[in-house]
Amino acid sequence: MKTVLALPQKVQIERFSIPYDMSLLRKSKVLLFDLVSGEARIIERLPFVIGGQMDADWKLDSSTEGVCNEIHFTAQKSAFVLTPHNLNQFPILLNGQVFENPIALQKGHQAIVKVGSKLLALACTSDPEKFLENRDWSKWKLFDAVDSTILGEVALGEVSALAASSARLWENLAISSIFVDGSSFWLRDLQDLIPIPQPVDGESTQSSEHDPATSDVSQENELMQSIPSDVGEFQCPVCWLRFEGRHIKHIATHPEMMGDSIKGVDHQRRFIPKQWDSSGIPLDDYDQPSPDLACPHCHERLPAGFGEFEQFIFSVVGAPASGKSYYLAILLKTLKRHLFRNFELSLLDQDPEYNISINDVINKLYSAKSAAEGRIIKTQMAGGTNYKTVHRGGQEVELPVPYIYNLSRTKVQNSDSCLVFYDNAGEHFLPSHSKADDFHILHVAKASALFFLYDPLLNVDVRRNLKSLPTKQLEVAAKTPDQQTSILAQMNVKISRVLGKSTSERLDVPFAFMIGKCDVWHSLVKDFSKIRNPINEKKQLDESVVDRNSAIMREFLNEYAPDVVATVERLSNEVRYFPISAFGHRPDEYKVKVGDNMVDEVAPDPEKINPYLVEIPTEWAISQVIPDLIPTA
Repeated sequence: MKTVLALPQKVQIERFSIPYDMSLLRKSKVLLFDLVSGEARIIERLPFVIGGQMDADWKLDSSTEGVCNEIHFTAQKSAFVLTPHNLNQFPILLNGQVFENPIALQKGHQAIVKVGSKLLALACTSDPEKFLENRDWSKWKLFDAVDSTILGEVALGEVSALAASSARLWENLAISSIFVDGSSFWLRDLQDLIPIPQPVDGESTQSSEHDPATSDVSQENELMQSIPSDVGEFQCPVCWLRFEGRHIKHIATHPEMMGDSIKGVDHQRRFIPKQWDSSGIPLDDYDQPSPDLACPHCHERLPAGFGEFEQFIFSVVGAPASGKSYYLAILLKTLKRHLFRNFELSLLDQDPEYNISINDVINKLYSAKSAAEGRIIKTQMAGGTNYKTVHRGGQEVELPVPYIYNLSRTKVQNSDSCLVFYDNAGEHFLPSHSKADDFHILHVAKASALFFLYDPLLNVDVRRNLKSLPTKQLEVAAKTPDQQTSILAQMNVKISRVLGKSTSERLDVPFAFMIGKCDVWHSLVKDFSKIRNPINEKKQLDESVVDRNSAIMREFLNEYAPDVVATVERLSNEVRYFPISAFGHRPDEYKVKVGDNMVDEVAPDPEKINPYLVEIPTEWAISQVIPDLIPTA
C-alpha cells in the first residue's frame, strides 16, 4: 500500500534551465509542485518533459506502469503549451478529466494533473516562491459528486479515513483542491494515492473471536441515540427525521446477518460499512456487496437514488369522501402522459418498490370491466396499504407511505428531480383526531407544495342548488358532514406547531386548491365557459390563464363558502384555485356490503374516465418549485 506523505512546511525549490530562451520566459515561469511528496520545481527554460525516459526532465517511476505517459512543455506566443502523450492504459488526467489534447497555460492560470503516480499542481506565475508561500496545498475538499455534499476539508493522507466514516459510496466521492477551481478528481481515479479502506488487523471477518451474526448491538444502539434527528443534510422520506451522510447505514445481504435491532429478526441487519470492494460498493461482515441504504433512525430502506437528486414533497390533503384516492390514482396516470407530450418530461418510478400500492390501485382501476370491479377503498387512517408501521422516536407509529418519482427532461442529462407524493386520510386533520404527536402529518409542514381537494358537494348550499340533477352523488354526499373549513384551519394549526410559527404567518409555498367534481357543479359558475386550459400552443404554461381561471373559481367559492377562501388564504401567500374532474363523467351507482349492511356508493366507469384539467395544479406547482422544467408564459 502506498504511503501518502504529509506536505513539508518548508518547500525546497529546484530550478531547471535548458538552453532555450524567449521573452515569455523572462516574465512568467511554470511552477510544478508534487502534492504528495511536497517536491517543487520551476521551469525557466523549454522544452521540458515529464515522463519515464532516461532523458526526461522530471522522471516518473516506470516500475508499476511499464511505459510511462508523458507531458511535454513548450511555448507559443504568450502562453506555455502542455501536450499530453498517453502511452499506456492509464490516461493522464487534467483537473480530473482525461487529458488528450494540447492546452495553453497562460499567466495566472493553474491546474492539477495526474500522470503516473504523480499528482502535480501547475501554476504559471512571475513569482513562484511567493505563490507557494501564500498557499497551503495540504488541504483538500472531500465531497459527494452526486449531490454536491461537502464532507470536510482534510490533508490528502486523511481523505481515505474521512471517506470511510462518511458511509457514502466510494464510487460517488471526489476531492478538489481549495486553491484550483474546477480541479476535481474521483477517488476511484486516485486509488494508488488514496487507497480504499480495508479492515485492520484483528477485525478479520473470519475471526473465531468475533461472530458477525451474533455481534453485540449495544454499541449500535448507543450510536443511534447520539445521532441528532432535527439537523442534517438529509431527511428520511419515511420517518421524516434528519441525519448527516456519515450516519447513513447499509443493508447486509449475507443470510448470516439476518436480524436487525429495530426492524426485527426477519430483516437483514443495518450497518455502517468499514470496507468496500474495488468498485466502491460497501461490504457486509461476510464480504458480500451491500449497496442498499437505510435510514439511521427508523432503519427503513431508503429509495434508490436517495441523495442523488433534489427532493420535493407534494402533500395531498382532502376531506373524507372527497374522492382523493381516485384523484391521486388518475392524476399519476394522466400526469405521466401530459408531462411527456407537452414538455418532454419523463415521470418515472424512482423506486418501484415504494410505489407498489399506488400502482396496484391504478392498474385495478384502469383494467376493471365495471365501476364495482374498479372500486377504490378510501384512504384508511391506519393499517391500509398506503400506511406502514415505522419505528420512530422509540415507539411504533403508523405513517403514510411515500410515492416516489423521478422527474427529468428526456434528452437532458443531470436534469433529474425527485417528487414525493403523500396521501393522508382526511380524518387526521379533524380536530377530533388531533394529537400532540401527529407524526403522520409532518410531511405537510415540510412540503414543497400543498394540494387540497375540496368537494363542493359536501356544501349544503351547493347541493340545494343542484337538487334537480339526476345523480346519486348528492345523496351520498349528504351523508357526510362538511368539515372542510375545520380541516383547513387544523392544517394551519398543525403546520404552525411543527414550524414554530404564528398561525397568522403565511407559508411561502405554492398551494393548489382544487375544486373537484366540476362535471357536476359547473353550471353554478357564472363564467365557467371562460375557463381555459393554460397550456398554450407553444407548449408553455400560461400563468395569466392560471390566474384568470383562479379568479373565476375564487368568486364561485366566495359565493358558497367564503369561510373556506378566508382560511385557505391564511395558510399561504401563493394560492391558486383550480377546477378539476378526475372522472370526467357522472359515476355509476351501486350498493356494496359494509359489515352487515348494504350501502350506496358511486365509482367511475373505467371505460369512461376522461379527466378534466386534473394535471394542471401539479404542473403549476412544478413550474413554481422547479422552474427550469416547465416553461411559462
